Amino acid sequence: MNPSEIIKIINLSKRKSYLQQSLFIILVLFLFYSFGPFGFWNLFGIRLVVQGILVCFSFYLVGSYQFSLLSKYCLPVSLFLALLAIGGFIQTGSLSYVIEASLLATFLIFLFSAPPRYIINLAKALVISTFCLSFLVLVAFFIYFLNPDLISQANFNIYDSTSGANQIYPSSFVDWISFTSGDGYVFLGNNLLRLKGFSSEPSATIVYYLAPAALSFLLKGPFPFFGFFILLFNIISISSFTSIIIISLSLILLSALSIFKKRGYFALALFFIFLIFILFNINLLNSIFASFSSHAVSSFDYDLVSRKMGEGNLGARQGGITSSAKMILESPLGFPTTNLGAGSGMIFTVSSITGILGLSLYLMFIRNLIRAPLILLNYNDNFFDRCFVSFFFSLLYVAMFVSGYGWDRFSGIALLFLILRLLNVRISLHSPPT
Repeated sequence: MNPSEIIKIINLSKRKSYLQQSLFIILVLFLFYSFGPFGFWNLFGIRLVVQGILVCFSFYLVGSYQFSLLSKYCLPVSLFLALLAIGGFIQTGSLSYVIEASLLATFLIFLFSAPPRYIINLAKALVISTFCLSFLVLVAFFIYFLNPDLISQANFNIYDSTSGANQIYPSSFVDWISFTSGDGYVFLGNNLLRLKGFSSEPSATIVYYLAPAALSFLLKGPFPFFGFFILLFNIISISSFTSIIIISLSLILLSALSIFKKRGYFALALFFIFLIFILFNINLLNSIFASFSSHAVSSFDYDLVSRKMGEGNLGARQGGITSSAKMILESPLGFPTTNLGAGSGMIFTVSSITGILGLSLYLMFIRNLIRAPLILLNYNDNFFDRCFVSFFFSLLYVAMFVSGYGWDRFSGIALLFLILRLLNVRISLHSPPT
């Protein structure tokens, strides 16, 4: 074989590898934005069509893909997905959970078989797409801020959790950029409208518009700064109460990790013990939020926190968490999701669908998800890694106990597995990816 033929074979192999990587990234991004409480395709009335194409394409690729087994994750993950499919079908009477569980199986095959560079580039693509979506929300926010008369033209009920795959109809050109939540908040004397991107409600934006920021802090180059902008966009234009809690807790934990550099485990342990304690202590919880609300109103004329106080909101969430925790013990085989309270974190939603066995398997995965960032801190204790650990643990805490909306669907579960896979890549490299 002459040198020119060898070069042709190498170039052909590179093109094939690039094509495989591109297909992998495009497929995952389309899957991420086509299921769960994300209604972009509903604007065009083609949600079911897109989902059908993705299902067929995913199954076709997995049939022709050279993959390795999921090793230690294979059996527990398979059992969990089976419970998710069966429980979801029993709970809802539809095939949505069955389809999403099947897609998760194909996604995990790709994820754990893909080379590290695929994972890094997928994370970069997801951060960039989240940045672009967040920027659109910010544009819509400033359009309404500069021209408040347009608010009356917005369709506040354009998309919610009951929309399913039905087509939705914008009533304003701004609805094509971002959906509105129908309420707002006061800041420095200005009445500002809250937006929700293409999600069904502000709480659902955590999975699509906030959580991907965690990936950015594990990457090099400009990506951590993309993450900071995503967080800023969320505070300004979406202003979800749960997002504000996550970002506030992140700042507290980041300060603790910066102070206790050599005792990061100690700082994290104290952080979680305190959070679990206040979670079930309604008087202390109300006192903390009342103090924060008072300062926010007096210093910035910011009223969003004050509107979340009281039995109708904060109290209802805390009561919902307590009652949901009791139902896990009383109904080990699962229970109707309609019985979940306002504070339905993913621990409770997963238990509702898969029972206590599925929850146990899920918690095994969460244990690995908690251990990996701590191992990373041992290798690289730099500022961005501390940003990731503080933000991710705050996000995980809120998602597990306070707001699990979307985390039991394809997008939420896939994102957590992607974070774990990227962490494993980082740990194996012992340095930030390039």
